Amino acid sequence: MDDVNNRTSTALNALRQSSPSDLSTDLEVWSGVIVSPHQQPTPSAFGLTIQRDIYLGHDSRNRPVVPVPRLLFKYVYDRRGHRGLVFVVVNEPHRFSDRVLGPGYVVCRRQAVCENLYPDFVKPQMGYTYCCTIEDFMDTARSLALPVHPGTASIGGFSNDIKENCFRSQCSRSKLSATMIAAKYTVLLVLIANLVLIQAASLKDAASELNEVPAPDTDVAVHEKKDKKHVVEVDEVVEPHAKEEKVHENVEDVVVYEKKGKVPKVQDDDLDVVEPQVADPDTIGECNFDFMKDLANPYVLYLKPTSYDWFYAIGKGPIHSNAGPFARLACTAGKITVGSELTKYKSVLVQCVNGKTVQIVDTEIQAKLRDIGCSAYQEPITRLTKHETVIGKTIAQVGFRVDSTHFVPVIDEIAVSRISRGYIPRWAHYSVLPLASISEQKAKSKLKLKYGPLSGETDYKLAYDRMYQRQAMKVIFKGDKIVDKYMPLNGSDYFVPAQLVKPEDFVFEAQSNATVFYELTTPVWQSIAEGNWALTDRIIRDYSRKHYSKVDVFSGTYLALYLPDKIGLTTYITLPEDLRPAQFLFRYAVDKSTRQGVVFVTVNNPHLESADQRNVICEPLDKCQQDYKEFADFEQGYTYCCSTEDFDRHAKRLGLPLVEPYPAAAAPL
Repeated sequence: MDDVNNRTSTALNALRQSSPSDLSTDLEVWSGVIVSPHQQPTPSAFGLTIQRDIYLGHDSRNRPVVPVPRLLFKYVYDRRGHRGLVFVVVNEPHRFSDRVLGPGYVVCRRQAVCENLYPDFVKPQMGYTYCCTIEDFMDTARSLALPVHPGTASIGGFSNDIKENCFRSQCSRSKLSATMIAAKYTVLLVLIANLVLIQAASLKDAASELNEVPAPDTDVAVHEKKDKKHVVEVDEVVEPHAKEEKVHENVEDVVVYEKKGKVPKVQDDDLDVVEPQVADPDTIGECNFDFMKDLANPYVLYLKPTSYDWFYAIGKGPIHSNAGPFARLACTAGKITVGSELTKYKSVLVQCVNGKTVQIVDTEIQAKLRDIGCSAYQEPITRLTKHETVIGKTIAQVGFRVDSTHFVPVIDEIAVSRISRGYIPRWAHYSVLPLASISEQKAKSKLKLKYGPLSGETDYKLAYDRMYQRQAMKVIFKGDKIVDKYMPLNGSDYFVPAQLVKPEDFVFEAQSNATVFYELTTPVWQSIAEGNWALTDRIIRDYSRKHYSKVDVFSGTYLALYLPDKIGLTTYITLPEDLRPAQFLFRYAVDKSTRQGVVFVTVNNPHLESADQRNVICEPLDKCQQDYKEFADFEQGYTYCCSTEDFDRHAKRLGLPLVEPYPAAAAPL
């Protein structure tokens, strides 16, 4: 909520300078909270319990009272224009995703125009925010005893005008009347967005003033009209059970080990964390760090100083730093080391001294930034969450647990399916940044794949053994010699574990190490895995660095691979351990700065004889075939690209968490 506080004064000034009369409106605002029902602990796949609601205190009978609200809302109605709009803020800054919202978080249909106009709305650390029409909010409004306005037009309609007439450069070509309408309601949206920020900040201030016994457990809606306020009490919160359990995140954590075996229970340490104190500016010089050399210690996590996010210095040239902490260095295992000396800390803040030298905040320890590390290897954690995709696939994550309350994801969304002995990925979401990978700068040695807890009892080494694959195919094709055509006894092509997310897609070595699990791979013919599937990954990375843009990527599989038998009948392929290769591999890539995207589709069949309609699932863009002649090579994996808009019907079947399809790309990546 610190970001909200920092912007509160700006929002107040904007409100003072704006008034309903300036916009020819007469606004009424109902501002309040929605407290979710108490949740019962639910056993997870690994025997852990999921999170229960958080309360700020206990009454005299030790019962939890004043639940922290899950959602905040602003219900705005323009009496003069007979239109309305509702803003909903998710009161969870540590949510792992700005797209996948579980049940109870979405109370009305989200309007994508708000996210287009205000990119900060999708930042979980600032309170993920969405807006919707008052018609869609009607049921919730009734449950909160808010007045409803049936049959009214919605501000959402004018929002659509803004989207249609003013998206990117089209604004200049719009008619004057449409531009004036769009401008009028853009100002109105700014006004309402500021109201959301002020409400979030005021709730934090109110919480900080709580003493022992807070007010009764009720949802409260505050009706604002000019300078008058009155409180409306609504549905009483269901009283929770008296027995309270320790609150954890809605996740199940499992430490990853290279060898299979029983997975130990995770123990949360009491960590020594150094909190920020700005040093005397007179004693601080100017520091200049080389991102690739000074932040390359493989045993430490480099995080932002005020939030537990990765410290990415996205900018051309070196990192400059003056007074104040500029980074947090954290160890998930072991303790902070300075050279060969071991400290008592697991997480420290560092500030500039001069040149390459930094000081650990609140200590007298000074050293070169590159000499600060951790005493042990940082083990990544795989965690199954209670969230699902829209088609019911469980969402998992890979990352690092810094302490009992902070988790830093590397791959923030992995849609997984349960098979007979474990989990397999359907798609994974990650971001490619315009920075070279530190692991790329080192020797080009391949990272060895290892088993993680989602592997279960799946024997991947057996599944990816070429001779076992031949035996499985002989069973499928009933001993026919056609197996020798697809996988010759002395041939080199067979199914290998191809990574959906490559180590080179990330910046820090700790991040790269978190990608090399068997359960993040899928069976792909070796010639294709090393051919066009690898090429599409390089294309996205090269684009990001060339255009200096952050690229959102969904990488996954689609449909089941089949091969014709000796008489041409369709035969689906199953490998040992119940692994089933996909017919298509895809990378759905979107430039975050322009919101333009493209989808690369690779056919996982080196024995393809023609690119017929069964293998072309969206309209290919000519530019891809012109720029990348390799795409036409069937042996390397026939590949084409298409617009995100044309791929939308498949994205929905895959359950990709897209609130609204991205616009089609003017030109492919």
